[in-house]
Parts: sequence; C-alpha cells; structure tokens
Amino acid sequence: MGRILVAYCGRDALAPFIRSLTAFALASMFLALALPSLALCQDSVGYDQVKEILRKRCLTCHNPDERRGDLDLKDLAAIKSGSASGAVVVAGDSSASLLYTTVAHLEDPVMPPNSPRLPAREQDIIRRWIEGGLAEKSGTPSASSEMKVAGAAGGVDTAVIGKEETENARAQTSNRPYAPIRSLPQLTAIKAMDAHPSKDLVAIAGLRQAVLVEPTTSKLLGALDVEGNVTALRFSRDGKLLLVGVSQPAMSGTVIAFDVESGERLWQVGDETDSILGMDLSIDGKSLAVGGPTKTVRLYDIKTGEVTHSLKKHTDWILDVCFSPDGLLLASGDRFGGIFIWDPKSGTVFQNLKDHIGAVHALVWDHSSETLISGGEDGILRTWNLHHGDLSSRWDAEVGAILAIARSSDAIAVTGRKNALAVWSSPEVCAGRFNLGDQGEVLARTADDRSWVVSDASGQMTILSSKDLVLQSTIQLPTDTSSIDKLLARVDAEHATYVASKVELDAGKLDVSPKIPAVASADASTNSSVLTSNQALSSNQALSIRLAASKEMIDQLQKSLQASNQSLASLATLNSDLIKLVKQSSQIQAQLADQVVEQANQLEQLQSRTQELEAALTQPTRLPATTR
Repeated sequence: MGRILVAYCGRDALAPFIRSLTAFALASMFLALALPSLALCQDSVGYDQVKEILRKRCLTCHNPDERRGDLDLKDLAAIKSGSASGAVVVAGDSSASLLYTTVAHLEDPVMPPNSPRLPAREQDIIRRWIEGGLAEKSGTPSASSEMKVAGAAGGVDTAVIGKEETENARAQTSNRPYAPIRSLPQLTAIKAMDAHPSKDLVAIAGLRQAVLVEPTTSKLLGALDVEGNVTALRFSRDGKLLLVGVSQPAMSGTVIAFDVESGERLWQVGDETDSILGMDLSIDGKSLAVGGPTKTVRLYDIKTGEVTHSLKKHTDWILDVCFSPDGLLLASGDRFGGIFIWDPKSGTVFQNLKDHIGAVHALVWDHSSETLISGGEDGILRTWNLHHGDLSSRWDAEVGAILAIARSSDAIAVTGRKNALAVWSSPEVCAGRFNLGDQGEVLARTADDRSWVVSDASGQMTILSSKDLVLQSTIQLPTDTSSIDKLLARVDAEHATYVASKVELDAGKLDVSPKIPAVASADASTNSSVLTSNQALSSNQALSIRLAASKEMIDQLQKSLQASNQSLASLATLNSDLIKLVKQSSQIQAQLADQVVEQANQLEQLQSRTQELEAALTQPTRLPATTR
C-alpha cells in the first residue's frame, strides 16, 4: 500500500508534507487515500478464473455432449451464445445475467439444482467477471490471491502445494531429463501403465507424475511432472513419445505428450469436461482418440488441437480406446458391455460387437489388425474376427473379472479380481498362472516379449518371466506417511484458529477495526501505518470469507434439518398408513380364520357322512321273504 500512496503523490513530494502534519492528520489522509486506492486496484476478473468454477460446478449438465436447457458452458464462446431462451450473460450487468442470478439463488430455477448455493467467493468472482465486461484474461497476476486466502481459511490448497513441489523438484534437477519421484502418502493401486515398444522401459501412474521404470533392473529412473491425476498412459508406436492423460474428475481431461529421451513437453491436446479413461495415438501420430465418462469418443487433430470427430454411440462410460496396428480402425469399449469399431477417417461405425455382459475393461489388437481381443467384468476372454464382426472364440480366463490384457507374439496374458495372472497360448489352453497378493489392476509386456509386468491393488509391481512366469523382481513406489500427518496438522491448526476467532467474535471480544498507530517519524510512521492497515484489512478479508463459509454451512444445516423434518413427517404418514394396513390385515385374518373354522366343520360333516355311507355299503343286502 506504501507504493499506492507514493503513486498518488511521489515519495520526494510527500516527505515534507508528512513532516508538517500531526499524527491525526496523517492517519486521516492515509484513510482518505489508501482505502479508495485499494478499491480502485481490486483485481479484475477474467474468464480464466471463472472457467475453473464452471467446470467444477456446472459442466456435468451443461457441456457439448449434454446441453441441459440447451446451454453449453464449456468455453467463452458457448457462454456468450447463450441458450434457446436467450442470453445468459449481459456484459456489465450481473443482475440481468442468468448465469449469476441463478447461482446466487436470486432467481428461479436456482443452480445447481437441489444443491446449496455456490460459496460466496465463487459467486463474487462470477459477478465481478460479468460486471467487468466478460474479460478473457484476469487483469493482474494477483488475481490468484483470493484463492490463496480462501485456501488458508478453509483448508489446504493441494494444487498450490503440488505446484511448489514441482518447481522445487525442477530446480534441484535442472541438469537431469526426469524429475525426482514424489513419495506417495500411502500405498496406492497403480491405475495406469504402459510398456515401451522397443526399450526396457515401463511408465506407471504416480502422484501427479508419470514414473519411468526399468523392469529388468527394478530401477526407478525418474518421473515426468503433470498438474493433475494421471489416469491414462500410452507410448507412441515408434516409442518417441509418452502420452499422459491428466484428469480432474467431473472437471477436466487433457493429454500431454513428452519426449521420452529428454523428458521435454512437446504438446498438449484435448479439452475434455471429465476424466480421460482411455486414449491412443494413431500410427501416423496425427490423430488422438480419447474416451471417458462423457460416453463420447473424441478424435483430435494433433497439429491444430481441434476435434475432428465426436463419436456418439456408447451408452455408458468409455473405459478403453485403441487404434488397430495398421491405423485403419479404432476400437472402444464401455461400462455397459458395448464395443464399437469405428472408421476414424470418416467417423462412422464400422461394426458393433455384442456379447459382453457387464463392463469391458480392456481391448487389445493382434499384430495383423484382423482380430480384436476383449475382456471385462464377466471374466470371459473373447476374440473377434473383424472381417465379419463375428465372435471367434470365448472362454473363462480364470482370473475373475478381467481388468487388464496384454499380448505378446505368441500368448495373451490377463489379470483380474481373483488375485491372479493367467497366460493363454491359445483359446482354452493355459500356459501358466501366477498368484498375486491382491487383485491385478494393470498389465503390460516388455520389449522383445521378455517379461510380463503386472501391478495389483496394493501398488506392488511384479515382473515375471514371459517363458515360465518365474518371479524376477517386485517394485513399489516410495511412500512417506509424514506428508499426511503434516497436512492433517495444518488442517487442525487452521480449524482451531477459525473456531477461536469465531468464539471471540461472537463474544464481542475480537476487534477487527483497522488500527492506525501514532506517527513517530515521517518515513517510518508511513511504513508502519501502511503495514498495520494492510494486516488489518487482510484480517478483515479472511474473517469475512470465514464468516461467509460459516453462514453457508448454517444454511446447509438448516436445509438439511428441513429435509429431515419433511422425512419425519413422511415417515409419520407412512406409519399411520401401515397401522391402517395392519388393522385391515387383522380383520382379513380374522375373517379367514372364521372361514377356516367353517370349512373344518363342513369337512367333519362330510367325513361323518362318508363313514355312514361306507358302513351302509358293508352291510349284507337283505332280500324280502317269498311266499309259496
């Protein structure tokens, strides 16, 4: 703020003026100048800030694949185009913009539906963006300061921590192609893995990293840092690139390509609204296919980054996507059991393969591109003839639900929920089996078919000889539980500070008004006043955010209480109805009992009559006497 004051008057011109004033006059001038300056310098908000809020809160329902209310909020152009009902943002007027009034619950229908209002901070960012004219970029770098203050008030900002860790790691290893491997906070299942086509190299998903492993030596070579969860990995056919699918569930998904030799980022393609669960790069390296919870396979042009085709036939999450080795076809499998074969050039369906029951977790092509191998939740391994779209063979893979498949030149390996890996030399001919410590999650074969690499749910990688399944080695990513302890301690400390401040504020003991100290000397007093006022304003800002969060929590609890009361009333009504039904049932039961008694009496009468008839039949017949 000292710089703000100097900007108004200039330091040299201000000094003699300050010396002629009393402490009271200086304090008055400071408040008159510094506080309006603070308002004038408030960060301008751009779409780059609003985008993250919309992805987190709105894109599940308002995206290109599911335009509820005919509204797409994926990008700035779509927002400005509005919906079928008209514009949703009016530059400079938040009160006339449905995007703000609905999320602030000022107008029906409120958004998100059946949910509490957005946090006050997020509402304010949307409002300021609209009133600022729908700018594309934030006006100043300090726009992120609000996020940091909110993080300090509400918990730990793991994104900021991750960024700091990445920058520190790069600074320490500027002369190395790979970054140091981050320790996991606990043992975690590895959910993505792929093997290099020609080198002794395997990539696995780590903590916001793609970790590179040399399986034959069990050496962890290093990692490639990313900003998000690694949900998919794929080496290019020529082995020059490693593609890393980076995702934030229900928010975003993108693919980053790294040069395998140098570890350098080469390009980034894809702007998905949810996680990337399956991806593959075409053999010519020009087209990228991705799939996930959006139920749409999207094809991106690597050069332009534009979507060339959106393939929409799946009815559930897409779990795997892979190009045929010749690049002519693209296969995709979903969580409902659907498998589609596409022509990637035209974007049309080539074949629809139907036989799976349950999710299709893995798809693998043979070398000739004529046969597709599939496996999924039903535990049946299938091979398909792509000339006719027919099922060639199917058999129980003996690993439970199949979660991963890998293929060598002469065998198929599968792993699944029954804690085992099985290798099949041909349909129904098992060449070997290896028991794992937990269910198998991901699987790959190394270059030259030397080894199978499988990782189970405990996060342990097991390297097996491809010839006889002899255990060669095991590998596990480093773990450090102290990081969790530190985060928990930090959260506890922040929570304790908030609770103490709230108690003092409720009791009227906490003074949050700005304090301007007496001036002892010209320059020193100016700096002191600026610093103290700055701290007070920062304190006010933090308290305001915390109180807003507290009010939102109270609103949520009140709504929850209302819902509970409504549920209790419904239960009371239901209970009354049940009592009536019980009474009616009792009456019916009594009537049935009377009928049973009556029928029993009738049965006794019939039995008695039957006995009489039988007795009459057993007596000899007496003929009347004759007269002569």
